[in-house]
Order: sequence, then structure tokens, then C-alpha cells
Amino acid sequence: MSKSHAQPVIDIVANSLEAVRDAEPGKNKHHKLTVVVDVEVEVDWKVKLVEAHPQGTNPLVKLLRFEVVLPTGPHSNAIAQRTLRYSEAPPKADYTEVTIEDGKQSISKKVSLIV
Repeated sequence: MSKSHAQPVIDIVANSLEAVRDAEPGKNKHHKLTVVVDVEVEVDWKVKLVEAHPQGTNPLVKLLRFEVVLPTGPHSNAIAQRTLRYSEAPPKADYTEVTIEDGKQSISKKVSLIV
């Protein structure tokens, strides 16, 4: 049976989303938002976690999405778990939450603050 790639499906591993904002005083040039999530995808797909455009109406919620490049020829339907990362340095805002949107599903996490 052939799997259709019209709508790539990315399965987010439960409880894997982490979001941290380093805001240690005196280190302004080193402030950084880091988001990490585990996903299950086909092994031949190239997947990145990227900033969503446009961002939402709440400036304290960072919206991210998956950018997927599908293979153009014969490929495997094997599934593998991957860890995806997104970094923003310095953060564009004092984010309190991160949301990853992916068509049918979205997942959110409060941002942990390192001070």
C-alpha cells in the first residue's frame, strides 16, 4: 500500500516539548529562547522547526510550525524518531508560552525561565 504525501503527518511524541528562555541578568547578549521537541516522521523526510508567519495576536506566545521537504523519488516508509530544535537569540519578546501548530494538531508549553 502506498502512503500519500499530500498532507505530511508529523506525530509529536507525548510530553516531549520543552521551552526555555535564558534571561540571566547581566548577560543580555546571551539571552536565548530554545525549543526542543521529539517527533516521529518518515526517515526520508527533511523536517525543521521554524517560526510561523504570521505570528498570533498574543505577543508573548511564540508560534512555531514544521517545515517539511518530502523526497522526490523512491523512498522508504519507515518511521524514525527525531529531536527538532528551534533557537532565537536574542528572543524577540519575553515569551511565556510556545505553541507548535501543525494543521490538525497543536501543542503548547509554558516557557521555563532561567534567571
